[in-house]
Amino acid sequence: MPRKRLDTSDILNTKMLKFIAVWQGDALAAARAAGYRVPKTAACKLLSNPAIKAHIHLKQRIIAEETAKRMAGQLNFDRSHVLNRLWEIAQMPANQTKKNVTAQVKAAEVLAAIFDAELAHIAELLPLLTTKSAEEIQFFIRHGHLPRETDELNCLPS
Repeated sequence: MPRKRLDTSDILNTKMLKFIAVWQGDALAAARAAGYRVPKTAACKLLSNPAIKAHIHLKQRIIAEETAKRMAGQLNFDRSHVLNRLWEIAQMPANQTKKNVTAQVKAAEVLAAIFDAELAHIAELLPLLTTKSAEEIQFFIRHGHLPRETDELNCLPS
């Protein structure tokens, strides 16, 4: 029975699946761990297979997404922490920064930009809120948007 070429089929055999599973950036090591007799040759052939390349790309994307989720879960600060730190930096005395006030100036510029943006949003929002009821404004405060036609104000908990 003739052997099936590794680079012509979209169907993956057990060794190919193991190659993908153990692959961590080193094709030769993955081919060796997957049990190929001639790992160097197999690695080259496997990496030229579009189905295998697609699975490796998928694996990389999943790893990157999971890493990002884990890292995001480790972040332990919020907006107020950032604003407070910027304010601390902006108020540092010159003797603490070797008479270089660049960091203080940048921190003050960032704070100004943040508050200017907030003022612009408030200025845009005020005319919209003047026509809304107290319930609609409370909904906005709770949910970050005004109620839509599908939202039932009376059914929402206070």
